[in-house]
Amino acid sequence: MNELIVRYYHSDNPSCQVYYRSDLGTQETDKFTFTFCVSKEDRELIQWYLEEYLSYPYGAYQERAKRAENVIHDLGAELFAEVFRNKNDHDQTAIRFYDRAMENPTDCHIIIQADHPAAWSLPWEFLHDPAYGFLTQKTSGFVRSHPGVSVRLSHIRTDTPKINILIIISRPSGEADVPFQSVARPLMEIFRSHRDRIQIDVLRPPTYEQLQKVLAGKPNYYHILHFDGHGVFPHPRSIDYRTFLSEQRSQGQLVFEKAGGGKRFVSGEELGNLLSGKGVPVVMLNACQSGMTHPDALYPSVGGEFIKTGALGVVAMAYSVYVHTAAQFMARVYEALINGQTLARAVTIAREALAVRDKRESPVGLISLQDWVVPVLFQSGNVQLFEPSEAELHLDAGLIEDKQAGAGAEVHLPGQPDYGFIGRDADIWKLEKAFERETIVLLQAMAGVGKTTTAVGFARWWAETGALHGPILFFSFGSYTTLAHVCDQIGEEFRAEIKSQMDKEWHLLDAAHRRKLAVDILRQLPCLMIWDNFEPVAGFPKGSPTIWKKEEQKELKDFLQALSGGATRVIITSRRDEEWLGRCYQKITLRGLNQRDAMELAGKVLDRADIDRQKLKPYNELLDYLQGNPLAIQVILPELAHIEPDELLVALQTGAAKLPKDDKEQEREHSLTASLEYRLDRLDELMRSHLGVLGLFQGFVNANMLAFICTDDSAPELLRELDSEAWIQMLDLSVEIGLLHKIGPGLYNIHPALPWFFYQILQTTYAQDMEWLEQRFVTVCGDSSQFLQQKLETDAETAMTYLRFEEQNFRFAIRLGCRYKMWDALNRILYGTAEMLGKQSRWSEFELLNQDVKREATDEQGAPLAGAEVLCASLWHNLGIIAQERREFEEAEEWYRKSLALKEKLKYEYGQASTLHQLGMIA
Repeated sequence: MNELIVRYYHSDNPSCQVYYRSDLGTQETDKFTFTFCVSKEDRELIQWYLEEYLSYPYGAYQERAKRAENVIHDLGAELFAEVFRNKNDHDQTAIRFYDRAMENPTDCHIIIQADHPAAWSLPWEFLHDPAYGFLTQKTSGFVRSHPGVSVRLSHIRTDTPKINILIIISRPSGEADVPFQSVARPLMEIFRSHRDRIQIDVLRPPTYEQLQKVLAGKPNYYHILHFDGHGVFPHPRSIDYRTFLSEQRSQGQLVFEKAGGGKRFVSGEELGNLLSGKGVPVVMLNACQSGMTHPDALYPSVGGEFIKTGALGVVAMAYSVYVHTAAQFMARVYEALINGQTLARAVTIAREALAVRDKRESPVGLISLQDWVVPVLFQSGNVQLFEPSEAELHLDAGLIEDKQAGAGAEVHLPGQPDYGFIGRDADIWKLEKAFERETIVLLQAMAGVGKTTTAVGFARWWAETGALHGPILFFSFGSYTTLAHVCDQIGEEFRAEIKSQMDKEWHLLDAAHRRKLAVDILRQLPCLMIWDNFEPVAGFPKGSPTIWKKEEQKELKDFLQALSGGATRVIITSRRDEEWLGRCYQKITLRGLNQRDAMELAGKVLDRADIDRQKLKPYNELLDYLQGNPLAIQVILPELAHIEPDELLVALQTGAAKLPKDDKEQEREHSLTASLEYRLDRLDELMRSHLGVLGLFQGFVNANMLAFICTDDSAPELLRELDSEAWIQMLDLSVEIGLLHKIGPGLYNIHPALPWFFYQILQTTYAQDMEWLEQRFVTVCGDSSQFLQQKLETDAETAMTYLRFEEQNFRFAIRLGCRYKMWDALNRILYGTAEMLGKQSRWSEFELLNQDVKREATDEQGAPLAGAEVLCASLWHNLGIIAQERREFEEAEEWYRKSLALKEKLKYEYGQASTLHQLGMIA
């Protein structure tokens, strides 16, 4: 290996010296005067280009960006001439050394040696040979180090094929740190399919004391400490120099969080000593302040301090970088290290990857950005963790764009977001902090802001980074969900453990025992439970009736309070503060996506709509109006295919003035409502009226069900004769608009934030027909349930799939059926519902459902109401099955005999046979 060493000497008249080291020995030039410097104007231009240009790459800024790229090129050439063709190097020895070293660039190591901040702030990575190109991309390694340090190959002994990484995500300033995005989540996407080779741990809490504790417990375990936070150079407006000087003795620092809040400054020397003492050879630093803009910095860089204390390698960022750029770079570094490359070579490979694939996301699409200059490598030893192997690992940086995948057990979590899990780093940080102190967090936000997406994204992040040792449990209260349902799902998830440890069958336990056991399990095992769309439980909007009884509300409240202080964490999402629950939770208010994340989502929406962003006028003001509301962005931006951004903004603002007065009470952002109104206004008025019927459906819509409603002879004239084909055309158009999500031919999900919107159209358009529509909905649900119950005999898998899809529609129809006393239709709905709940062992819910309907269908003495006899016979039969499952055979026999007597009276022979069969089983 040939080494070309550039040593900088700081003084009032700085000087430089070049060394050439090979197997034959070391040669050196005389010292020569070094006058190269970077103007304040050029520094600020380069910083703007690397940190801000992508946010607004329009008009004159494109020319400014080209000027910045030229400055990088010209400074690199000027620096090259200053070092290797300096007129004060009279014998031109430096250029001869350079030519000799570059005869085989893949065997050449360039080392910059300096020990003063003035030298560290110089852009050494810009070095550019006019005849050869940028040296950082051409040589085997390009590193910074200290004078007198010999950068030699250092083999690190590993007892495992895994590379072990400890990530510290430090955000001590909370809200003030919002612009800092975490590189950890996109790295997880890239690493996911290679977890057999890559072990990621996240330091929780991210305090220096916790780091000391973790490293003491695992000495010589971690290969890399990855610090994701502030560091390197303090800014005079954000850090008090007097405090900094007194606490840190004029040294650079990283900023850790303090337990209980606040900042803990840790110098490079202090942290370096800790890491070298615990056998951590490599440090990665990203999201640090822009060191290149501080030529007058009073403090040594943290990277330099690490090297002094014995760290073998430090990779730092000279500028704040976009999170995807940092993730792509880090992924290439980790990939190369795992494949047996040295750290210096790994960084070179990663730089080359950034230079070759230089397209970055922006509002106008992919544009070129020369951000390969950002990474800086400090070394005292050229680390090699593994021996090269033929079977090389490949980390696909494109996976950053993939939807967030699950990690571990997930119980009924929603599907992945259409455009992936974008941003929310500040909100994830808030949830992390809240769960350090609290058991329950209320995530409150208006419709469409992304409460569910954020809660689920956080849950998966926690599972994947080792914070959970149990499943993620998801329950939606957008439809009628009781504590019995919650407990049944918990019991089903832990059925095997309950059987092995208690020798009990979950479904045999009574309701009280189930509740107690569910609480005990959740208090002991670190799970994460999400109660989503919780606002209807107490009635929403405020003062509206609720289908949850007072005792059911109290059960939910008591259950939450019983979990307080336990191991499981709970996220409740709601459009309002749930004060009736008492002081058992911490509230976090969720707002729209920040500008950068909103821009990322907007780019994906526009690309999917096949809109050429290069030809699109600036739409930043439009995004500002949409307030980062993800649903509003998805609904409205496709309109830019037909209208200019400024015209669309005016149209929205005009429409917003016509919003209903109760919009604030409904917890809807004006931008969202205006967006939905605008898109529907573009539809045919008749089609808009037709879509109001979706207000009957509870999250899932089958086009055939709509057709059955409308093909009845007595249907409202507006709907009459609309068949499945007509509905599919309308529903597919609604998918394009962003109101629905297609899950199969003729099958659709309604966005969870939008039931209010369709119901509003329903009430307005069909005010005179509401009773007929609701009754027809009950009838059609009954027919569908009966059909699916019969289909269970021939195609059980398909039937169960549809029953699960339709469950909330059927439950809503049951409530309507009770109101209208539609006993026969109710009985048919219960056919399929009973089969589904029974096959899923949801016995508590099954019992509650039957008891609720029984109360509506019987008089005070428990006798069937007129016309409800067949229904009651079925209900009593069902209650017998439930008692039989609990092995309460006397109670089961009582219910069966009661059902049999009624069926005999009704001469219902098929029903008699079914009940006699059950009696025979318990005889």
